[in-house]
Amino acid sequence: MWIKYIISTILFFILALSQASFFLHFSIFGIVPNFVFTAFIILLFFNKRDRMFSLYSAFVAGFFQDIFSTSLFGLYIVCFLVISFFAEKLFGNLRETQDKYPISYFVILFLLSFIFVELALLFISYYINKIYLLNFNLIYLIEII
Repeated sequence: MWIKYIISTILFFILALSQASFFLHFSIFGIVPNFVFTAFIILLFFNKRDRMFSLYSAFVAGFFQDIFSTSLFGLYIVCFLVISFFAEKLFGNLRETQDKYPISYFVILFLLSFIFVELALLFISYYINKIYLLNFNLIYLIEII
């Protein structure tokens, strides 16, 4: 039971390290594939009934994604925890109904999660830049006075 926690931690570390070092040179139109995010969604989709493991994998995947990214630290952790929470609610509703096409649920979950993470990054970076700009203007105003 505890072995999947260790394996997932090692998997996320190797994927984050390879994404930040090796696959950075294989960008397609300036976009680098996000293997940590893809592995997180796959683990989330195939471990539907283990809520503790989904929260753990969200935290670990977000942690390694934050460590190797240039964005604000903790942003990926929060995004992955929110995705994990909403995926758990979605899977709870889907357990009540039986569907013959679970791949459609995976694609929908993946696309919505990807859009959420990208919008969160865009939103946070926009407001952080506004705060830095405001701070810079105040410092410049104080120097003038």
